[in-house]
Amino acid sequence: MTLAKITPNSVSLAGEFAVLSQLALRGYDANMTLGRTKSVDILVSNPANGQMYQLEVKTNFKNNPKRNMEI
Repeated sequence: MTLAKITPNSVSLAGEFAVLSQLALRGYDANMTLGRTKSVDILVSNPANGQMYQLEVKTNFKNNPKRNMEI
């Protein structure tokens, strides 16, 4: 069985989850926004001072057919 092609949407979601995990590890409260036409990907609050931040995550991935593995 060959793995499916990685879609741009999958790469985008993976990037957002990667950022969310790093923010959580650093003690920030962060939530992903939902929807296709959004300008804000992640809302973050700093519990130390209550300040809010809006993040837009940018990702990039080149699909390499040689990386597809047979299972």
